[in-house]
Amino acid sequence: MVRVLIVACAVLIILLTGATAAALYLIWSHSQPAGAVSEPMTTLSPKAVKREFDRGNVLFLDARGRASYQAGHIPGALHLPAEASEERRREVLAAYPPGTRVITYCSGIGCRSSGLLAQRLREEKELNLGQIHVLDGGFPAWKRAGYPVATGRQTEP
Repeated sequence: MVRVLIVACAVLIILLTGATAAALYLIWSHSQPAGAVSEPMTTLSPKAVKREFDRGNVLFLDARGRASYQAGHIPGALHLPAEASEERRREVLAAYPPGTRVITYCSGIGCRSSGLLAQRLREEKELNLGQIHVLDGGFPAWKRAGYPVATGRQTEP
C-alpha cells in the first residue's frame, strides 16, 4: 500500500512539474519492499552522455519505435524497443562483453520506454551488463544540444 502511494505521488509530481519519466523509475526503485535488491535508476544529462559518446566505451540503446529510430538516432545506437522480448534483448546484447555499460533513451519527457528498458536489462542479471543509465530528456535533448545524429537503419550487432 505504501509503495502504491509513493508511486501515485511520484506520478502527480511528474505531471505537475514536467520532470522526466526516468524520475518515476528512480522513485520506484527506491520504494522496493524490504529485502528487495535494486539499484537506483540513474539518469545522465546530455552533456555527460556526450562525454561517454566521445570516449566510445558505452552501448547506446534506442527504445523508441523503428520509424523514430530511422528518422534520427545517436550514431552507433542500436534499436531495441522496451517491448522487445527477452529473447530479442539477449540476441542483441550477446555480441557485447560482460560489464558493457549501457545508456538507454527514448522520446524525452513523458516517454517511459527508456526507463522501462533499463529496468528490464537490470532484472536480467545473466546479461552481465555494467552500469545502466537513462539519457535525461531523451533523444530530443541530445538533438537540441547539437550533438551528432545518424539516420537510417541499423546494421545488426
